[in-house]
Amino acid sequence: MAAGLINRAIITGVTLLGVSVFALALWQNVNKRMGLDVDPVTTLQANPDYAPALIAVNDMTLAAYSTAENRKDISEGKLIFSEADADAVKLRAKQAFAKAPLNVKAITQIATADFLRTLNWQDRKTLMLAKARNARDRKTLMALSYIDMRGGNFDALLETLDLRHRLGNMATGDLQVIQSLSSLPDQRGLIEKKLARAPSWGEDYFRFVIPNWDAEDIRNNRQSLFIFLGAQDNDFVRQTLLRFYFLQLNRLGLYQDALKDWSALPEVQASGSKTRPLYNPDFKLLTAPHPFNWRTYDPSLALAEVEAAGGLYASSNAPKRALLAQQLITAPTGQALRADMQGRWQYRQQQGYFFWRLSCMPAREPFFDIIIGDDSRENGALSFDIPPLPEGCEFQDLQLFAEPGGFNQRISMRVESMDIVPRTADNSSGAVAKTEGRP
Repeated sequence: MAAGLINRAIITGVTLLGVSVFALALWQNVNKRMGLDVDPVTTLQANPDYAPALIAVNDMTLAAYSTAENRKDISEGKLIFSEADADAVKLRAKQAFAKAPLNVKAITQIATADFLRTLNWQDRKTLMLAKARNARDRKTLMALSYIDMRGGNFDALLETLDLRHRLGNMATGDLQVIQSLSSLPDQRGLIEKKLARAPSWGEDYFRFVIPNWDAEDIRNNRQSLFIFLGAQDNDFVRQTLLRFYFLQLNRLGLYQDALKDWSALPEVQASGSKTRPLYNPDFKLLTAPHPFNWRTYDPSLALAEVEAAGGLYASSNAPKRALLAQQLITAPTGQALRADMQGRWQYRQQQGYFFWRLSCMPAREPFFDIIIGDDSRENGALSFDIPPLPEGCEFQDLQLFAEPGGFNQRISMRVESMDIVPRTADNSSGAVAKTEGRP
């Protein structure tokens, strides 16, 4: 009985001692963590091998020199991050790394200390070690980008930029770096190799550069764009970049190039090649993009859309003229033409009306207006003769406008087909498209 009491007393004592030791260690750990927020230097003095304190003191030291103003002063020689300070930071970082080898911050602090000495990232080996520990550390990746760009290691640079883009860590300056590389003939092959894998930065890169391309840029970079589009499985991205590309060709007046590239698209091949002045004259819902397929607009108080069942629906009560649909076409020059339209509309011209405008590109002169008015309302058809287009007018713009009338009233119509064909004695309409001064 007595022996049992003694054993229980011993077990109880050992348990209490263990609990006390654990509680003391827990208290010390909590106290150290709280001390980091109040005074990291004092906490480190009391606990010289405490890894978080070593890291925190380094952070304080590096932060004092890392502001944009201080970096500017360092570059101008007005502020010195001494070698002694750098060595102290690196020593604390190595001590922290020995205690907490999974803490990637200790490694980046070593590289940052070297950076602040010269404002150049140099220690790629250390940064690669940091990346191996944490491939998503943004500061490490930015430093590696700098080193690889300065060192001409462009393969690694583009891989790092891909990762940084996926982490939301890329800036306009990085896109400018890619643009500069693409302008170097000996690096264009590398760019295209990366684009063939549809890197995450591809869409933002082309959105950035295409609006600024000139004719020479297009010659040099169109292959890169189509390599990326061929590898791109996101249809929205593909259609967006195609829209950017053809819009830029249109701005530059490179219509022949636009038609060549447009005709080669898989969407156009699947829907049928362009064999007549207008493409898709029956307004079918085709996946082929503009400018040689119909483009519709949705301006304020008006809209136009190609319907799934076929045909174009348009409506408007806008207080001013509104552009609703458009296509770049290729009517023959030097011979008379005829415009034919089938549709349904009930409005009277005094309420407002729709009209087609055919104009030569790029000058938009001469132009011809075809009013969809009262004369042809009952049979839902109109025909107009167009005088021969002059030489140099190989490409034309066909636009559908809504014109407001004297009353604030909505007008609408459905167009089943619209075509422009060479005129013959058999199909001459007698009605001539208006060519008076541009309204």
